[in-house]
Amino acid sequence: MEDPWFGEQMVEAHRQGHVWVAPDIHALDLPERHVDTLDQFQVRASLVVPLVKGDKLWGLFCIHHCTRPRHWQEFEVVFAQRIAAQLNVALQQAEYLEQVQEKTHQLEQVATQERLITQIAERLRKTTDLPQTLKVTVREIRQMLQADRVGLFQFDAAANYSVGEFVVEDVAAGVFSALAAKVQDHCFAEDQAENYRKGRYWVVNDVQALDLPDCLVDLLSQLQVRASLVVPLLKGDILWGLFCIHQCNGPRQWQETEVEFVHRIG
Repeated sequence: MEDPWFGEQMVEAHRQGHVWVAPDIHALDLPERHVDTLDQFQVRASLVVPLVKGDKLWGLFCIHHCTRPRHWQEFEVVFAQRIAAQLNVALQQAEYLEQVQEKTHQLEQVATQERLITQIAERLRKTTDLPQTLKVTVREIRQMLQADRVGLFQFDAAANYSVGEFVVEDVAAGVFSALAAKVQDHCFAEDQAENYRKGRYWVVNDVQALDLPDCLVDLLSQLQVRASLVVPLLKGDILWGLFCIHQCNGPRQWQETEVEFVHRIG
């Protein structure tokens, strides 16, 4: 339902509590486009009370009479206002419940991440087969984050960070595997290596929404990357490679807890 007149004229009034009582809309001097909107719903008489959540206009509580005009009684208007007041309380409670549920979910997610970090750290400390341990690690991380690709990308030290390859990887079904494929990215060598060595990490919700160099766009396209979370892997003070989490099937809004988790794993 579109009604530009309402958006221009009535939002602020309703937000401040205005109640619209119209015994006969055809007897009022209303813009033709607004009358057309009401006619779509066969409205002849209307009683409209705002629904407010916090300080924002959430919507409208509407009582319509369609068969003929109607003179709304004062007690009917008061009744509608009291009902709307209860609906406002319910809307606020629903929002609070959603916030509580979201907070609970975040706490559960953080607890799961903490357990996995502890398990990974202990496993890496005790391993006698690092390649196999890393394969298990990236698989667990991908499954927990529900990402499309998780991998360790190692630079070719002799190529000044312009060449490298994924040496460990786990991908979702149907996602292109980049394992062992040589990757050339001169953009990285020129601009980014030193930043990553100093601890920079890259969080991108949608690579198509960024103004990136063509060479990087081409590389990400080859890897089917739509959203990316990348942290550096350092060996002493040398940039060894990158810890990469990719979403390939669409954009993704990375959560702060996810970024912190990946940073700690890196």
